[in-house]
Amino acid sequence: MKNKKKGNITKRTILIFFIAVILLIAALSVSLGYQLQKVLIDKYSEFALSYVKTAAEFIDGDKISEYTETGNKDGYYEEIKKFLNSTANSSAEEANIQYLYVFIPGSDDEYTYVWDADSYDEPADLLETYPYSEGAKEQAEKIFNKEIAEDAQYYYDAEDGTPTLTVSVPLLDSKENVAAIIAADLSVRGIKSASSTILYGVLVSVAALLLIAMIAYYSIIKKWIIQPIIKLQDATEEIVENIESDEIIKIDIHTNDEIEMLADSFTDMNVKLKEYIKQNEAITAEKERIGAELELAKKIQADMLPNIFPPFPERKDFDIYAMMTPAKEVGGDFYDFFLVDDNHLAMVMADVSGKGIPAALFMMMSKILIQNQAMSGKGPAEVLETVNNQICSNNREEMFVTVWLGILDLETGLLTAANAGHEKPMIMMPGGGFEVIMDKHGFVIGGMEGVKYKEYQIQLEKGSSIFIYTDGVAEATSEKDELFGLERTIAALNSFKDGTAEEIINGVKEAVDAYVGSAPQFDDLTMLCFKYEGSDNVLTIDSKMSEISKATEYIAGKVENLPFTPKDKNQIEIAVDEIVCNIASYAYGDKTGKATVEFEKTEKGIIITISDSGIEYNPLEKEDPDTTLSAEERGIGGYGIFIVKKVMDHIEYNRKDGKNILKLFKYYSK
Repeated sequence: MKNKKKGNITKRTILIFFIAVILLIAALSVSLGYQLQKVLIDKYSEFALSYVKTAAEFIDGDKISEYTETGNKDGYYEEIKKFLNSTANSSAEEANIQYLYVFIPGSDDEYTYVWDADSYDEPADLLETYPYSEGAKEQAEKIFNKEIAEDAQYYYDAEDGTPTLTVSVPLLDSKENVAAIIAADLSVRGIKSASSTILYGVLVSVAALLLIAMIAYYSIIKKWIIQPIIKLQDATEEIVENIESDEIIKIDIHTNDEIEMLADSFTDMNVKLKEYIKQNEAITAEKERIGAELELAKKIQADMLPNIFPPFPERKDFDIYAMMTPAKEVGGDFYDFFLVDDNHLAMVMADVSGKGIPAALFMMMSKILIQNQAMSGKGPAEVLETVNNQICSNNREEMFVTVWLGILDLETGLLTAANAGHEKPMIMMPGGGFEVIMDKHGFVIGGMEGVKYKEYQIQLEKGSSIFIYTDGVAEATSEKDELFGLERTIAALNSFKDGTAEEIINGVKEAVDAYVGSAPQFDDLTMLCFKYEGSDNVLTIDSKMSEISKATEYIAGKVENLPFTPKDKNQIEIAVDEIVCNIASYAYGDKTGKATVEFEKTEKGIIITISDSGIEYNPLEKEDPDTTLSAEERGIGGYGIFIVKKVMDHIEYNRKDGKNILKLFKYYSK
């Protein structure tokens, strides 16, 4: 392989020089040939012009008009003819003149002979006409009009292709007017052969010199360029073969020029390459270590979030699914959901400032703090206030997290939520589509200590759905640098609104991926969907008189097939009617709140739990009216609770989590 490479560079050098020599010889041939031909033609022209000028001085120009008018010849005519013939014959060898003639230009494309001295062919007679050769007419007219004093034209004869030179001068009369033109035609066939002979001799000498120069040039090139390059090539191959060793390859080149500088650069490169390989090995090992740690961190982060679905397979009253796709190996977004108790589900969606490992660490800390506070029984606003103060107390890096926290009463469907600078949730009510809930935002968690947060409540009905997410959904960017946006998010949600929570999440993810295409993911993509299925044993109504019938009808349907007497069933409906009517009348004052009626069947009978979030009131503390007194003496009021006590077997009251909770017990008849 090495020999082939060396042979190639040698052959290329010889070939390039050979082509250069050929091109130089060709250029010399064209240039010298042209110059020689011009010199020879100029020489012939000088000879021929001397003859025609001599003839022009000898001939009487005044006789020309006489001969052209009469067409008659006289003794002078014959004398001039002999003179011209003699001149042509005597100059034939020296100037190579073939024709010597006197003519007058015609008005058409022909000229008229006066004399014709022809040493090779039949001479033309007086007044005989002959057509011009190409370009001759214009030159003849210029001489005849005294525009030029002489003319010499080089051309190829149209009949036999002979190279010909024609020279001409004016023939003047005694008044210095042009009477005719005297011209001579010369055969210059010998010019080419003469120029070729001279050119051949010159080129042979030049070629010999160039050959010697080429040999000398190649010897110099080989010594100072080719051989050093071959050494460089061999050294390069040796460097490659010993790339893993510590040996430094030295290149012995001393040309005192750029090639020696290049060889020194190769030596320096070899040293630095060895150093780079060692550094690269260390960097590669470090990258592999970091990559393994990032992969482990990714798994730890994924394990920190609920990732087994369905998470509560025994629960049929709701369906929940969540997904997080980090933009890097680990992300700052996180979701969470957990049961605070059997009847309350907490849902969290959060977005930490920044990306990567710092955001992931901050995310884990925030998640743990939020869950610990929520599990202690605090409301969403109090949870966020406490967590914010905890983070702000030691937040030197000044990181922050946006949080949406909601706690849902699974029995009543009442959602209590608070928002710390996070994206607005989207909720779908039964029979409708997903809509953005314009909730109030508090300040971000970790931004400033002592911030207070506000709660709001939404009553979910059976078939309602909640979608919470981070800004990575709406701000997903396409290849055209356009955002996915809230409108496309809502459209995607409504396309899959009748599906399960998992189907809704996967549908939105597919829509985002299709829109983004091959554009890189710039932000974490985190989503959670909750579908509220509700319980058949719980009814939530508004605290209005018009809603009382819903409660009684609901309880009537529940006890219809139970072993109660018609009287018992009627008494149960009366008790529920009285308690719900009491809540509608007094619990919320002038406002409208919610009342919950929960039905539970036991072995002994039933338990009806009626609760509200109105003002605290224990109906069991009210004294029973004295039925022994007359109606006027007893006054108005107090009979509703009294009747409930009489018709139910047992009643219990409890105040918990800001709610009045009244339990009504009715047992089966024995």
